[in-house]
Amino acid sequence: MFYFQLLSFALFAYGIQQIIGATFVFGNQLSEISTTAFFVFFLHIIFCVIGFRITRQPILRPPLKQARKPNLLYVVAGCALVVVLAFIILGPAPYLSSRTEIYLLDNGANAGSSILEYWSKIVFFFAAIASLGTSSKFKAPRLATWILIGIAIAIANPVNTPRYISITALMVFGMTLLLLSPIRRNIRLVVGLLPILLAVVQPLTSLMQSGLENLSFANAMGLYSSIEFSSFEVFLNTVRIYEGHSGLSNYSLSAIFIFIPRSIWPGKAEGIGVEVAEQSGFTFLNTALPSFANFYVDYGFIGIIFGSLIVGALLHRFELPKITAFSFTNRRQMYSIILFALMPIFARGDFSSLAIAAYPMLFAYEYVRFLARLR
Repeated sequence: MFYFQLLSFALFAYGIQQIIGATFVFGNQLSEISTTAFFVFFLHIIFCVIGFRITRQPILRPPLKQARKPNLLYVVAGCALVVVLAFIILGPAPYLSSRTEIYLLDNGANAGSSILEYWSKIVFFFAAIASLGTSSKFKAPRLATWILIGIAIAIANPVNTPRYISITALMVFGMTLLLLSPIRRNIRLVVGLLPILLAVVQPLTSLMQSGLENLSFANAMGLYSSIEFSSFEVFLNTVRIYEGHSGLSNYSLSAIFIFIPRSIWPGKAEGIGVEVAEQSGFTFLNTALPSFANFYVDYGFIGIIFGSLIVGALLHRFELPKITAFSFTNRRQMYSIILFALMPIFARGDFSSLAIAAYPMLFAYEYVRFLARLR
């Protein structure tokens, strides 16, 4: 349901920009919805629903009670080791500079270094979740949990870290607390309000990339008429550019195997978003392109059908669980929460953005899970 709300919000944002007459393509108005674009969007929705319906959700058994709570000394020491090693390898800039300053430095970052950077930046979010331990009833987070989440935010925040990394990691922590708290009885209402909250957070975190001095109401409102806020407009341009495109592309495979260096795979493609922005005349290249557009660009209508079936199946298989007993080491629970937190990226970013966020999330969880099991 949350994913479809995000897609609906993309349409809503597009409609609002039509009303206010947003102009960001060399002064031109927004694109019209073509028949092909409507058909691609419609097929994606329909086959997501079909994939969701035909997939059986595995039975979520209560996690076995752990003999002891995770040893936080091992968890904290292991997370600190990753941060220190990444700091030595990557240098201080990714941790002490703003996103704009990091971009201007142009230090030759690649997917491998980015995954290492983001992994080191979010491990303390998972350490905070691990500190919740194992419980069959809600308990207020301990002081240690709040200290760890404070460290996590200090290391990874929208000033020095892409928001799709920092906010996603914070969402994993926040959704875990919500699913454990009495609020879980009204979780559908909370999830229904999340797209609105994300719409408020989006312009604020965008302004924070140059530091906190640019935060203002006027600047935030100005971003609602920018291309950054219109993932649906970028999708329309993608369909226009690649309509009738013959031959298979490798954007999707390049994103899935993004960790393979170009020295080994010279033909690895860049993300579609930058290419669409350049061909559409956008001055802002970091565009929001829905990941399902990769299915169409790479494999046409057949790609949309089968790709959407897979998306629907994953959404059902890893649907947010009703947690009656929580265990950080229970992969089924944590993978469901991580997938939920990644949905805004899937709805707004191409596969390369999704992959560069998903891999560090999974690595960080598995690493902290390993530390939490040490005795």
